Amino acid sequence: IITVTTKGMQTPEELASIGIRQTQGRIIALTEDHCIPDKDWCEEIIEAHKETFSAIGGPVVISTEDPVSWAFAFTDYYRYLSPVPEGPTPYLTVCNVSYKRESLEKVSYAWKHHFHEVAVHEALLKQGELLYLTNRIKVRQWRELSFKEALHERYSFGRLFGSRRAIDIHPQRRIIYTIFAPLIPLLLFGRMVKNIVQRKNSLAQLFVSFPYLWLFILSWSLGEFIGNLTGKSPSDIYIARDN
Repeated sequence: IITVTTKGMQTPEELASIGIRQTQGRIIALTEDHCIPDKDWCEEIIEAHKETFSAIGGPVVISTEDPVSWAFAFTDYYRYLSPVPEGPTPYLTVCNVSYKRESLEKVSYAWKHHFHEVAVHEALLKQGELLYLTNRIKVRQWRELSFKEALHERYSFGRLFGSRRAIDIHPQRRIIYTIFAPLIPLLLFGRMVKNIVQRKNSLAQLFVSFPYLWLFILSWSLGEFIGNLTGKSPSDIYIARDN
């Protein structure tokens, strides 16, 4: 185990990039400190990478009954709630993903300074690489957050996302995103509900957490709008503290 220390305030994206640059193995696996991999996580990742897929990910199992925490989880993991639909996918979560080094090196320009999984996966897909989602590789998350803490983090990460995208996209497209920003909450909410209803998992949790989920979506959308408008990330990336 290698522990890497850094000076000053780094975003999670910067820390992930720093960590990846320290690795040497043929397979690079990522998760986050609030997730606990299953005991066979490493073995399943190695076995899965015998296939030709460049990136392989799995579901996040939410281990809480708290409606605020479920609403928070929906905003991040609605595509990855267990069980997931197995097969090729354009989406994988940074909380449970692994890469073949040779494939990740092909798109090093996308993660050299900031590892944002959406940008990295888009770059891989443009290279003709394949991403795969499987239920064999699981992580479990147990977080219970206060409403205030969760709301603050959603705004902070929404603004970070908006500012990163503003840098990467064409100015005309940025203007379009800014003009249609009021539609973002409805788009996000519709996408989440459609995904959950189609898969028929976590419907009860969606029902009881609905009021909080809507407010978290509004908070994210406000942050995304400001980030896209200004092109500036928040001065302090806020990470919600567990209760």
